[in-house]
Amino acid sequence: MVTIKHKTHKFITPLIKVLLVKRNRLLRKGKIPQANILAEKIGRLMSRRRSEFLQETSARDTRDLWAAVNNFRSTGSNNLPVHGHPFNDCDAISKSFVDIATDPTYNRENVVITT
Repeated sequence: MVTIKHKTHKFITPLIKVLLVKRNRLLRKGKIPQANILAEKIGRLMSRRRSEFLQETSARDTRDLWAAVNNFRSTGSNNLPVHGHPFNDCDAISKSFVDIATDPTYNRENVVITT
């Protein structure tokens, strides 16, 4: 069960939210390849949902079009520019989590257990 709050972007459906939770669990368990596959699927679903919302707007009215685009960019007052933001795609998000959670110099034999 997931909760969709009023601050949640409109393109985040309950299915996408469930998949995000599942991806986060996989990342915490260290199952990076499965999480990356799921991240790609989530990215495709989010992209499809965004395009559905944008199709509802008229390209002739640029004010409405930009209002719709800005709804996807941020929910709060701390708007970050879309270009150059590190999380424009799911692969960048997954890579960031992998970099944070993985220590390439880790060696299990060097772990000292103290009591």
